[in-house]
Amino acid sequence: MTTQTNRSPLGIALRACFPALATTFVLSMFINASMLASPLYSMQIYDRVLTSRNVGTLAMLTLIVGLFLVLYGVLEFARAGVLARAGVMFEGTLRHPLFETMMQAETSPRHFASITIASASNSASGRASAVTPTVVLAGGCDVLTYLSRTSR
Repeated sequence: MTTQTNRSPLGIALRACFPALATTFVLSMFINASMLASPLYSMQIYDRVLTSRNVGTLAMLTLIVGLFLVLYGVLEFARAGVLARAGVMFEGTLRHPLFETMMQAETSPRHFASITIASASNSASGRASAVTPTVVLAGGCDVLTYLSRTSR
């Protein structure tokens, strides 16, 4: 028997992005391990190559470190791609619920009451609305009202 719980859109979006975040975590572990190639190369040069003056050892160490740095670049490119796709998925999951919530907040009676109160206080104090943006605590973001007042 399955129970359906009411999850928030944010929880749904994070759950949808969880595989990408887990992949990013694994890729980051290998990226950090491959970044150790440069300090280990320096240690091996001072420890083995300078004391023995063996060019073959220097060539092999340089080849190995070069391969690890190429691996670093490939893994970094893959991680950037995974994070970009996760961001698009996250935004796509939240786009519609966030838009609906903001539209409901903009059209709610509490929002219009707060705009009226803020407008009355601005006109009573004699301040210009272009200098003082409307701050709406009850209704959410009031960007459209602010932009329409400052553009006049």
